[in-house]
Amino acid sequence: DVIRRHHIPFAFGFVPTYVNPHDRLEFRMADKPDVVRMLKKYVEYGGTPVLHGFTHQYRGVTTDDYEFWDDLSDRPIRGDSEAFVARRLEEAVKESMGIGIYPVTWETPHYAASPLDYRVMHRYFSTVYERRLAGPSLDTDQYFPYPVIDLYGQYVIPENLAYVPIDQPVSAPILASADAAYVVRDGYASVFFHPFL
Repeated sequence: DVIRRHHIPFAFGFVPTYVNPHDRLEFRMADKPDVVRMLKKYVEYGGTPVLHGFTHQYRGVTTDDYEFWDDLSDRPIRGDSEAFVARRLEEAVKESMGIGIYPVTWETPHYAASPLDYRVMHRYFSTVYERRLAGPSLDTDQYFPYPVIDLYGQYVIPENLAYVPIDQPVSAPILASADAAYVVRDGYASVFFHPFL
């Protein structure tokens, strides 16, 4: 409501399948009609749907975990392949279409994937809304002040101001970075936050 009142352009990320292997839980967005209704309301209010993975998890719980990266070993997941990535993206798109949410762009879970993964993702989405790993480890993500076309031919809409952290939910560092972004002509100031904060 605040975003709408101030006419701030916004996008919202969503994950169509929830998995919690510890509690042996799995459900699809279609199993949660109240959530689907709310996402459709976001679209009605001008929000852009961003597909944020299929399950957003590799071996852990959805959104706490990565999907295409092994964060414990800081490398691509075991079994990383073109077929694996294609199947996950196809299932994610299929699930999204089934609930009537049509993702405009893609956001890689925790912004981490291998070069092979990025090439496959480009076949499904011409744009991404994220940072990208420039090297083979998590500490190589790139921040851009404006959109770029990456090595894989994808148009990268930058998320360049980070996020409000759960352990210290303050906005001052983000606002300072946004002020600094004014020095770049045609620059973007893009931030994400988790609504539960």
